[in-house]
Amino acid sequence: YADRCGPGTRQPLLVISPYSKVNRIDHTPTEQTSIIKFVEDNWHTGRIGDASFDSRAGSLKGMFDFRHPNNKQVLLNADGSVKSVGPVRHVDPVATTITQGPAMQNAASATDSAGFPVLPAGVGAAVVAAGATGTVLVLRRRKGRGTA
Repeated sequence: YADRCGPGTRQPLLVISPYSKVNRIDHTPTEQTSIIKFVEDNWHTGRIGDASFDSRAGSLKGMFDFRHPNNKQVLLNADGSVKSVGPVRHVDPVATTITQGPAMQNAASATDSAGFPVLPAGVGAAVVAAGATGTVLVLRRRKGRGTA
């Protein structure tokens, strides 16, 4: 992996969580892949591998205190100033329903006189073009030329 770049310009990383340490600054050098490393460590998924940067990234563990959550809810005004700080109020989940859409057409069941499946014109042209050249071309029929 020649010419791989290292960490870029310094950017602040803000951790906003009921488990973040209050009024603390962590001086661990972190980068964007530190977030991936935190997820991998927290859920024991292992590293991505193949010389990815998550293996050398700084840890975010110093920014959290999972034993003593602060249980504070901070609400902000539109300009970013603090509106209020109070206990976390739990909200009941909203009841949702999913309505089923229209039925799908089973294109695989339609066959021509020779018994081959019939595909819509655009799909058939795309399949033929993709098989021949590796690229996908879509052809459209113009309205009013004897097609329904």
